[in-house]
Amino acid sequence: MNKPHLIALILAIVLVILFMVRCSVRSAIKNNTSVESGTKNTQGTSGETRDPGLTFAPWTQAPDTEPPADDPYTAALSSIVGSLKSDTIFVYDLDRGNFALQRGTSRVIYPADITMLWTGMYALTVMPADTVISPTKSDIALAKKGTGTAYVRSGHSLTLSMLVEGMLVDGGSDCAYAIATGVGRYIAQNENLSSEEALAKFMLGLNGYLTDVNCPGTKFDNPDGYSGKTHYTTVHDLVEISKLVVKNDYMSRYMALPKVKVTYASKHSMTWTNDNALLDPESAYYHQSANGMKTGSYDGSYSLISSVKVDGMTKFIIGVFGSSDKNVRFEDTSRIIGAIEKISG
Repeated sequence: MNKPHLIALILAIVLVILFMVRCSVRSAIKNNTSVESGTKNTQGTSGETRDPGLTFAPWTQAPDTEPPADDPYTAALSSIVGSLKSDTIFVYDLDRGNFALQRGTSRVIYPADITMLWTGMYALTVMPADTVISPTKSDIALAKKGTGTAYVRSGHSLTLSMLVEGMLVDGGSDCAYAIATGVGRYIAQNENLSSEEALAKFMLGLNGYLTDVNCPGTKFDNPDGYSGKTHYTTVHDLVEISKLVVKNDYMSRYMALPKVKVTYASKHSMTWTNDNALLDPESAYYHQSANGMKTGSYDGSYSLISSVKVDGMTKFIIGVFGSSDKNVRFEDTSRIIGAIEKISG
């Protein structure tokens, strides 16, 4: 075999190997052996988009998904499911411990601001709620441009509970990073940690906390959810964190506030307004039984997770993800709550 023929043969073999590797990678993604293989994307940009076909293995889904055959809530929700527009929808019955409605729930979910539920719960687990945090300019600067702000600045001092309140009511990424860096230094017992070091300490703890609270299908890159495909969760894990949130005195109180004026520990004051239309008495989507939780948006897709009270007690968790605009999430959730209210009277 002459030299040109040998070179051609080698090139052919290399091309075959590259093709096989490419097929193997595609197969791995399809079978969920690597959910982190996507290129990192910035929330709300026109770069890489969501992959609605990417799913997790069955073990990440809730084991008890079948409601009783005679469940009136399931019957009522089944009658309206055709009118719901969002990609992923679930209604979890806290009393019965099962889903009264599911659609598209095997998809990977990019939680955006809903990440703040885990951030708040973890922070309140490791630091006393009345601990005062005084974020530095570089702490606040960790929040990316274009994210929600509660107007917390360097020179302000707030308790941890106040920062959680600003994060849940006003969706403040500045609050999320003030929490993360403050808690990171608290964990390390070192006030001299840089903003980046403190954040890394917090994120290490937060991702460890996911195992403690039975959220095996979740991984977070940051405390506010402004991220891409390597920052994700599942319906199962959303239900698990929601169970904890509704039982936590701070989280359950703040998530239900439509508006609040707060005076910081540093005597500065601010009014925070919730963008959850279900909580606004002036909104067409208002429901008295809606108890709030968190809204979010990712790459042009809108989401909402909410709790609903029946007879004064929180009975249902509703999740709506993949809405085409910010109002569709409220329309779908409002229809679901209306169906629940008809049964509960």
